[in-house]
Amino acid sequence: MLDVREAHRSSHGVDEGGDGMDDLDRFEPGLQTYSGIVRVWAANTAEVITDSGIVLFLDTRGQPPMPVGTRVNIEARKYRPCHFVTRVTMR
Repeated sequence: MLDVREAHRSSHGVDEGGDGMDDLDRFEPGLQTYSGIVRVWAANTAEVITDSGIVLFLDTRGQPPMPVGTRVNIEARKYRPCHFVTRVTMR
């Protein structure tokens, strides 16, 4: 599984050179969990409609593809403008 910080750094050009760039971490602290149905799942992005009716736009790099219509549980770290998925399981 892809390390969350590593993926974030590589996708946003954040350098680990010890020059204070780590302070630019765009992730909000902590994980958020959701359950819902996959609406779209492409190579690196997805849309899930949560059980409460909210559409989540997700960054799914490093996660296995999920078929449209599959019920899933999502653990994600929030960063603007979407959520980076740290784990997904079929329900």
